Amino acid sequence: YLGLISDEVPESFNISSVYPNPFNPKVNIEVDIASSEVFNLSIYDLQGALVQELYDGTKGVGKHLYSWDASAYSSGIYFVRLTTNEFYKSNKIMLVK
Repeated sequence: YLGLISDEVPESFNISSVYPNPFNPKVNIEVDIASSEVFNLSIYDLQGALVQELYDGTKGVGKHLYSWDASAYSSGIYFVRLTTNEFYKSNKIMLVK
C-alpha cells in the first residue's frame, strides 16, 4: 500500500488506473473507495488461482494507490480483482520480462 491519493468521495468502487501496463516488475493500481465497507484487492493468474492478496479490509473513502512487485513471477497475463460484498471489478495486466 502506497497511500491515499485523494480524499474526494468517488461515486463507486472502481479500479481507476493500472500503470504501467505492460509492466516489469512493478505495477501501480489506483483504487476508488466509495464507502468504508470491507474490500479485497488481489492478483490472479489466467487459471483463476490467487497469486497474491494486496489488501483485505477497510480504508477511508477516496483514491488509494497500491503496488504489486512481480519480480518472483513469470511473464504472462494476470488479473487485478477488486471485490466487495456487492461489487466486482477486474483488470487485465501483462508482466513482460
